[in-house]
Amino acid sequence: MIDNSGTPWNKNAAVPDPAVGAAREQPLSPSPHDRTRSSSTIPSWTHEFNYEAPVPLDSIDGKTLMSMEIPPLCYCIEPILPHGLFVLAGPPKAGKSWLVQQISYAVATGYGLWEFPSVKGDVLYMALEDTYARLQSRFEHYGSIDGMEHIHFVLRSKTINDGLIQQICEFIAAHSETQLVVIDTMQHIRSNVNDKNMYAADYETMNRFREIIERYRVTIILVTHTRKMEDNDPVNMITGSTGISGGSDGMWVLLREKRTENSATLTISNRDTPSFEFSLTFDDTFCYWLKNERQAPALRQEDHLISALLALLAENQHWQGTSSKLLEELAAFSPELQMTPATLSKKLRSIGPSLHQQHGIIFNSGYSGKEKIIKLDIVIPA
Repeated sequence: MIDNSGTPWNKNAAVPDPAVGAAREQPLSPSPHDRTRSSSTIPSWTHEFNYEAPVPLDSIDGKTLMSMEIPPLCYCIEPILPHGLFVLAGPPKAGKSWLVQQISYAVATGYGLWEFPSVKGDVLYMALEDTYARLQSRFEHYGSIDGMEHIHFVLRSKTINDGLIQQICEFIAAHSETQLVVIDTMQHIRSNVNDKNMYAADYETMNRFREIIERYRVTIILVTHTRKMEDNDPVNMITGSTGISGGSDGMWVLLREKRTENSATLTISNRDTPSFEFSLTFDDTFCYWLKNERQAPALRQEDHLISALLALLAENQHWQGTSSKLLEELAAFSPELQMTPATLSKKLRSIGPSLHQQHGIIFNSGYSGKEKIIKLDIVIPA
């Protein structure tokens, strides 16, 4: 076959490059899809297409996972507020700021929240809707400045996309005893988001805060609002998309029964702890939330578990066996205990530090062959 220049045409030859001249043949460009090529030709097309070798997945097998010694869950306030990323939501004027103020004071002083013990440490309190005068007036209701040196107030900050994460990390690096970061409210640190990209923006916001959680052992509370639309599940009332709930470690929702009344319900739905529902009453004199006597079933179960463990170890200071065997023996001391063996193992891991500190019970677990064995010991004071 003859081309227009009179040159015989070969279908396997390169297309002439006019910039070089029709008489000079150019090599064929290798196809990235040609798997029959020798390895010596790969660098040319990888460079041409800016090809980057994929990063291999970082995986471990199940046996390795189950034999790993993973540190137990750490708490800011045990057992309701572990380290992690949490959202506190409620309608406007529901008392959210009073509640995070109360939580901050509990951590700064180490006094605890209601009957729940707290780990004493520094608090970064970003009160982005307040003034120093208002903050001073609120904390004066406590009647003491004990521990207030551990609460650090911020009224202005950068946004999530403009350096906020770095600001928080620098604070924590300078205050190594930081336990809690409060951002009141989340809307003040976000960039403008349209409804079309709300889910992606919400998830990205949560992921940015997770950078802090992965770097430091702290608790972050993001304060936000609820929608006006009623729902049987209070968590569904949190403003924004499901990207917020999907990216958090727990959701706290504070709802007053009536705007003019002082009674409210606090619903807590955490990933790594039991769920809780507390009946609260706001004390107008001291301006803090009181927890009513009604307790969540999950909390009563923990009480039954601890009393059964103490009874079991009173007979023998050492116990060893599977979670199924332990549950069977504990039920003899506390028939009200309603857990599965898997739930029992998880619960023991989560309350392990407090069992040791408050009751002298030492918990360990590990594999013996294919069975996971729980070991319990009790230290009897001399």
